[in-house]
Amino acid sequence: MSLSEGLSVDGKSLKNTVSDYDKAQQNFMSLVSVFSQKRGLVVAVQEMENKKVS
Repeated sequence: MSLSEGLSVDGKSLKNTVSDYDKAQQNFMSLVSVFSQKRGLVVAVQEMENKKVS
């Protein structure tokens, strides 16, 4: 990848992974992806949990 390559970053929370839904601090999983506009494909995907260090 070069510095001139356009990249888009998007994150989605996965609703079916929510725990502690009745508390102020909810735990859930998210997927973050990086899309290369030049190549037309996803170049990276990372799973993240909000209560753990990412």
